[in-house]
Amino acid sequence: MLLHHAFNKVFIAVITALWATSTIAITAYTPPEKSRIKSINAPDSANDNKHIDFTLDEITNIGPDVILAEKEDADISIKNNSIIHLTDVLFSADYSGSLSLVNNGEFYSEGGLFLFTPQKNATLHIENNGTLVMNSLFSASLGEATSFSLINKGKMLTTDNDLILLHSARGGDLNIINNGTMHSDNYGVLHFYPISANKINVINTGEISGARKTLFFSTENSDVDIMNSGLISATDAGYFAIGVDGQQSFTLTLEKGWRIDGAVNIDDAYDSKNNTIRNNRLVLSGNGDSSISLSRFLNTGNINASNSNAITGINYLEKEGDAIWTLKDKQTSGGFEQVNINRGAIVLDNATLLMNAPTKAVINNANIIVNGDAVIEGSLKNAGTLSTSKEKEINTLIIKGNYEGTNGSTLVFNATQSSDPSATGQMVIAGDVSGSTRVQVNHLGGRRASAIEGSGLIAVVGKADGEFRQGDRIVAGAYDYTLQNTKDQTATYWYLTSALPAQGNSAIRPEAGLYGANLAAANSLFTTHLQDRQTNGEETASSLWLRNTGGYSGQFTPGNQLDIRSNRYVAQLGGNIAQWNTDKERYQLGIMAGYAREKSHAQNRYNGNHASSMISGYSAGIYATWLQNNDTREGAYIDSWAQYNWFDNTLSGDTLETETWKSRGFTAAVESGYSWQLVGSRNNGLYLQPKAQLTWMGVKADSLTEANGTVVENRGSNNVQARAGVRLYGHLTLDNSQHRTFQPFAEVNWLHNTRQFGASLDGTRVDLTDSRNAAEIKTGVEGQFTQNFSLRGSVGVQAGNKSDRETSAMLEAKLFF
Repeated sequence: MLLHHAFNKVFIAVITALWATSTIAITAYTPPEKSRIKSINAPDSANDNKHIDFTLDEITNIGPDVILAEKEDADISIKNNSIIHLTDVLFSADYSGSLSLVNNGEFYSEGGLFLFTPQKNATLHIENNGTLVMNSLFSASLGEATSFSLINKGKMLTTDNDLILLHSARGGDLNIINNGTMHSDNYGVLHFYPISANKINVINTGEISGARKTLFFSTENSDVDIMNSGLISATDAGYFAIGVDGQQSFTLTLEKGWRIDGAVNIDDAYDSKNNTIRNNRLVLSGNGDSSISLSRFLNTGNINASNSNAITGINYLEKEGDAIWTLKDKQTSGGFEQVNINRGAIVLDNATLLMNAPTKAVINNANIIVNGDAVIEGSLKNAGTLSTSKEKEINTLIIKGNYEGTNGSTLVFNATQSSDPSATGQMVIAGDVSGSTRVQVNHLGGRRASAIEGSGLIAVVGKADGEFRQGDRIVAGAYDYTLQNTKDQTATYWYLTSALPAQGNSAIRPEAGLYGANLAAANSLFTTHLQDRQTNGEETASSLWLRNTGGYSGQFTPGNQLDIRSNRYVAQLGGNIAQWNTDKERYQLGIMAGYAREKSHAQNRYNGNHASSMISGYSAGIYATWLQNNDTREGAYIDSWAQYNWFDNTLSGDTLETETWKSRGFTAAVESGYSWQLVGSRNNGLYLQPKAQLTWMGVKADSLTEANGTVVENRGSNNVQARAGVRLYGHLTLDNSQHRTFQPFAEVNWLHNTRQFGASLDGTRVDLTDSRNAAEIKTGVEGQFTQNFSLRGSVGVQAGNKSDRETSAMLEAKLFF
């Protein structure tokens, strides 16, 4: 290699001396047969045009070809759109200006392609859009502050020497963009030595491959930037794909699609002259997800076959762009001075991230995701989000240094579907804790409450002066959980508990009560009684009726934890399709349909957590009625009906995602009673009516899994409700001709349910009531203002044999046509 460099230095010196007196050199030079010398825009030319376009025609020539640009500040553009086959090619811009070579065809050189700009402030540009094959491409930008650029969109191949060998570039910038293929069978594809350029930029989205030292930059305080989303490879084992020394700074940016086969060897990680750490950076960027193994990072040393993929000399690791980058494996050497996560996310996939000292920090301004067992051999300053993965069952992060949470920092534990309480994830901090961090636990549902209660999330071995505070609600199954802490002689711990501080009982979620409330509403909204469809006994019974009902109810669940309040609206339209009389008896057969909506709100009285739900839907059915005496208000009656009901349900818990499900099914009832007059006349009297009703409630709700993982199974479908009681009512006629009547009433009922409405959440059942038996007292008044319109209002109270109770109020308007 030393002989190779020495030869090139001698060659440059000879060429430079030759072109220092270019006119004499041309005169003295005798080219071989079939060769050509072209002098473009010589000093004695009368042409003052400074922009020269020169197009090569099809040439097959065994001799050297020389193109010389001599005019000062000339812009020389050489293009090839054909097939060129030469032995050696030399392009030189003798004065400052620009020299541009654009190949759009096929350019073959059995020797080399040499380009020179010996004067200062010149520009050398190569663009290849076709095929360029040669023994070597030698480019020497000798002039001070000369810029060099190469754009390759096609194929550039060499068979023996280096593809590009650039020597002694003094100042200026070097820019290489490769979107195609660059390959050398020998040393570097881009081999610069020595370089004192200001900045070196390499962008590779294609393929750059060589046998050894594929990209090599021996610089004198240059800033070297390489961006790779393609392939850079060194095929010979023990050689590096990228090598840099003498640099002022180095940045390697990787994006999706990147691949480096071979080592990355960055010398001079430490500036001994200035006693500083060099700014050698690896930047993980882009918008597409990718990964890198941390085991590739090693301390600066010799590259050999055993560590042929090592990355050495990197002091800083940075994350930019919106992509998710996964860091894999364990890093045992080559620790970082600092890691900055500025955008997107970093996944620590069973990885160990090594810092140079426990006090050296990973600074998170974006997202860190822990997947499996991860270790940060240093400190962590969290100004973004630190979370556990949803993919692995158990995720643990160990921080060997300190932890600092800044304002806005968040720690998220994403639990996985496992009965193991540690599946929520854990964080262990060996050092001290400072600052404040918001803690959120997601997807905790799907396991038994006993597996969650007391499960630990955070352990701090050092000083716990910082604060881990709960963010949004933490829910699972039927309970709300809170983040609490405790301390022993070894550490301070943060754990989950559902216990209410002053009660000792577990805190029931308000959502748990609303599931049962929605199913109870689905089975009762369209429940009717005979008086809901009948007039006050007039002989001209209506054949079409419209019932509008608005109501309110409030109840407490067992233990008085949940206060549930509901508002409902029901509209039912029906009419007789057949009716007939026999003597005083009357028979009716009709159809009916309806729309109903109920909104409910539940709040835990002890912790204030609340949720809201809504159920809305339709029904369609039939009814049949027998009246013993239609002329008077006395005698027996039998009423029955059956309906099909279908509903949409929504539930929104405070800070939780909205849940939706459907419910559908049949309901049916049969009712019977007997009325007799206690005192009074036909127009004004007091009546007593014992009655009973059996109602089958067959509406079922879909099972669902909440966004947090809780499995919800609604309970209470196929309940049979028995209602038995007595009704006392009066009948007062205000204006017989206008059919204006007034009917106050009071009734007492006993209710029995074969099943209780409620829900099972991860195996924990929460029912609306503690008992299947309840007593009901209801009072109200109904007024008929015309033959076609009546209005009824009532209030009622239900109470079980324990602490559960329900109050209700109803306003109903009926129209008859």
